Amino acid sequence: MQSKLPTDCIVTAARIMYVQHYNETGELLDVDTATHELGQWEDGQYFLRVNFENGHWWELGFGTEASEVLAAVQAPKH
Repeated sequence: MQSKLPTDCIVTAARIMYVQHYNETGELLDVDTATHELGQWEDGQYFLRVNFENGHWWELGFGTEASEVLAAVQAPKH
């Protein structure tokens, strides 16, 4: 079984969120002007927060394996 890269999962989640938002509101979000930042939930999982100019935002989780990699990268170096 081949697993997807965390970035592939985030792209898939973003596409789903985009379509869901449009279906619920009829509004198209401008992804070209969106900003993003890395965040961490209280349970230690990392997420990518996507902020849109109109005030909408999404938090797309990285999942356990990707969160462990991010935590290791950000750990203090000896």
